[in-house]
Amino acid sequence: MKNNNLFSIGVNALSWTTISLLCKFIISFVTSIFLARLLEPEDFGVVGMVSIFLIFTNIIVNAGLSTAIIRFKNLNESDYTTIFYLNILISSIFVILFYFSAPLIADFYDENILINITRLYSIVFFINSFGIVQNAIFIKKLDFKSQFKASIPSLIIAMIVGILLAYNGFGVYAIVIQNIIQVLFTNITLWV
Repeated sequence: MKNNNLFSIGVNALSWTTISLLCKFIISFVTSIFLARLLEPEDFGVVGMVSIFLIFTNIIVNAGLSTAIIRFKNLNESDYTTIFYLNILISSIFVILFYFSAPLIADFYDENILINITRLYSIVFFINSFGIVQNAIFIKKLDFKSQFKASIPSLIIAMIVGILLAYNGFGVYAIVIQNIIQVLFTNITLWV
């Protein structure tokens, strides 16, 4: 009986994960097509330059504490609260580091626009820190349906905002603001 229940939970989790990945791929593909028509290749290159630093930092910020939530069985509210505030602290430190190192990154690539882009994009760390615990709890419970409900509408809203901004001439900022909107709405939905 227990194995049968575990099997159905696993199938349900796999189904929602597959649906989520397919929806994310389709939405991202459609968004990319529209943005490629509305923006210059240089806009994507500028975001790519900053993304290298941000992706590496995101791995550092998200890796340890969310994995601890998933792995340990007997965590209490105090543990979740501690991890939550620690995530906010670590993310805030990285936002401050990126704020002050933005001129160095811009000098490294010889692109002055990277100063503002790096500073704006680093806000993603701070926003994400509010949802790391909630997301890890959903993973621990194998509740991928709730993650789907949080991520897909947020991705659609961000897609619409990004395309509208690109259409109205915001250039590279359309991509950055699109990512911030997606992270913001995903985290709000995770809380709800």
